[in-house]
Amino acid sequence: MTIGGELVIEAIKLNPNMPSLTMARMLRDKHPKVFKDEEQARSMIRYYRGVAGKKNRLNTNNYFENKYGLPESDEDEYLPYTLPDYGSAVLLYDIHFPFHSIPALNVALDEINERQPDCIYIGGDMLDFYQLSRFQKDPRRRSFSQELEMGKKFFQILRELSPNSDIIYQLGNHEERFENYMYTRAPELLGVSEFKLDTLLQCATYGVQIIDKKRYAHKDGLNIIHGHEFGQQIFSPVNPARGLYMKAKRNAICGHHHQTSEHSEPDIQGNVVTCWSVGCLSGLNPEYRPLNKYNNGYAVIEFAGGLFEVTNRRVVSGRRY
Repeated sequence: MTIGGELVIEAIKLNPNMPSLTMARMLRDKHPKVFKDEEQARSMIRYYRGVAGKKNRLNTNNYFENKYGLPESDEDEYLPYTLPDYGSAVLLYDIHFPFHSIPALNVALDEINERQPDCIYIGGDMLDFYQLSRFQKDPRRRSFSQELEMGKKFFQILRELSPNSDIIYQLGNHEERFENYMYTRAPELLGVSEFKLDTLLQCATYGVQIIDKKRYAHKDGLNIIHGHEFGQQIFSPVNPARGLYMKAKRNAICGHHHQTSEHSEPDIQGNVVTCWSVGCLSGLNPEYRPLNKYNNGYAVIEFAGGLFEVTNRRVVSGRRY
């Protein structure tokens, strides 16, 4: 759950009868760094209260009550991240610092510079965390601390390039290498704020919002994931977008597979569902798989009137298509 979600639930429990708009203004005034505007706060409040009338609203007086005395549960609440009312977003997937492609990143950053999008969405695997991998490693490669410095430098570049854009960082499977390392090598440090990834990357300094715990984001019927959330590889003999469609059965976009692809199918009522996979912004011949089907790319999403349009760009020889 995001910090915003925790603040909203707390506010609902403390003020169950407060109108949503009043509560949204209160939360926005108290936490301007968490809530971009009143509408974002109000949307989250409506989500947690329910949006389909009184019978579906969250009854905060007894929702958390253990009325039968059941054993305490360790269940994790799995909720999507609802994107604010953006008009445009640029999606950057699979940069894999320090194995990034400078020519491909140059093209993506040119697009950001030209568009000045409402949101820069980093869709996972921004950092490779090579030295934290469980696989055999070359100790001469760059260190964990050097990767962190590259991540902070990239945030700085993005913030200077597009100062008014929100920056959202959805963690991928490579970022999870850090958490897995902490679980096995330094469990005593789990939960210590100085050792959390957002602290190490100084996300607050650059205004970066992290989406973790394999949560997906959504807006206007489009679901955004990294690509590893289903617990196994999204495999399809056709292309990754087809594999994503078979798993999601909803409009969705992912990275993770380092390939640009698209797949559409209508349902029985003629509603078209489309899925996309986005190319990577890393080098195309990694040491673990030098021969592959990878290509460089990124995506642009435009939102308007409850609808969305995806432009899934390829980058070839320093040019975008």
